[in-house]
Amino acid sequence: MTHADDLEELHNCCMDGDLEGVKRWHQGGMSLDEMDEDGQVALHHACQGTSVQVVEYVLHYSLPKTVGLKDKYDISPFHIACENGTLPIVQLLAERDDFNPDMRRNSACFMAARHEHLDVVEYLVGPKEAARQRAIADAQNHQGSKNSARSDSVSNSRSCKLM
Repeated sequence: MTHADDLEELHNCCMDGDLEGVKRWHQGGMSLDEMDEDGQVALHHACQGTSVQVVEYVLHYSLPKTVGLKDKYDISPFHIACENGTLPIVQLLAERDDFNPDMRRNSACFMAARHEHLDVVEYLVGPKEAARQRAIADAQNHQGSKNSARSDSVSNSRSCKLM
C-alpha cells in the first residue's frame, strides 16, 4: 500500500463512521490534517458520514480552524455537514470557538435547503425562515416541474442570504 492508499483508507473510515479504524490509522502515524488530491482533510470526510463520535475525535486531534478549511471546490467541512443534513454534526461544528458565524448563511444554508434538510435550515436561519423554506419545498414536491424547481432553488438561495 502507498501512502496515498493509507490516506484514502483513513478517509474512508471517517466517512463510514468507523471510529476504531480512524483511531488505528491516526495512532499509527496518519495525520488527520493531511490533504487528499481534492484538498480535503479527515474532517471533510467525517462530515460526509453520520457519526458524531468520529467528528468529535477528528476535531479533537485536528488543527484549529479546520471547520472552515475549504477544499479545491471551495467547500468546507461545515458545508458538507449542512449538505449531508446530520443536525448534531452541524451543531457541533457551529458551536466551536474557531467557527466563523458567517458560514451559517448563504451556501451552507442553500446546500441544506437543496437537499430538504429543513431541520438544518431552521438551525441556521431560525424557525420563521425555515417555515418559509418548508412551504417552498412542499410546493416543489406537488408541482413536479423542473423549471419551477430551478426557480425555487434560486429563491431558497436568496432567502438564506437575508438572515
